[in-house]
Amino acid sequence: MTINDHTYQVNAVAFSPDGKMLATGSDDTTIKVYSVTNDFSLMHTLEGHTSYVVSLSFSPDGKNLCSGSGNGALTLWDPREGNVISCVENTHTHAYITLSHSPNSALVVSGSQDCTIKIWEAKSLQLLHIYPEQAARPCFHPLGPFLLTARGDYSIRQMEVALLKPFYNCREMRVLILGAFKRFE
Repeated sequence: MTINDHTYQVNAVAFSPDGKMLATGSDDTTIKVYSVTNDFSLMHTLEGHTSYVVSLSFSPDGKNLCSGSGNGALTLWDPREGNVISCVENTHTHAYITLSHSPNSALVVSGSQDCTIKIWEAKSLQLLHIYPEQAARPCFHPLGPFLLTARGDYSIRQMEVALLKPFYNCREMRVLILGAFKRFE
């Protein structure tokens, strides 16, 4: 099977957590959302970016899709309805953005080669915090208030982010995570 609906290069792909939708982002500034369960039929073409789409992240609950573009725009979509929920322009000074949702769908983290990690409230895309980080490509740990970042010095760094703690209040989860990350210290 081959899907040829974009008019330029495809830069990002993401499956919804339930595996029922596929999103693709392209240099043509659009995002295509497909129904996997219906032979990859096109559900929506999401338009609104003014630069190429470089990153996509479905929320773990599957209700939202976040996209990042080459000009630093961060957009939150309802992938089932095809509507924009929220959009923030100029989120990073460098074009490349990586995105990751927190496991509880409450937060989005973005990273850029502008050497910053930014944490956003997922529903409103309100900026909550900025962390300086070399060549930041962040991802959330699936169980708690930790980020891993891939760095330009060929290393991976584990960050405990105090801002995230209110979103994860289970003590047992914290003990499990601390044990898992002991080898990174």
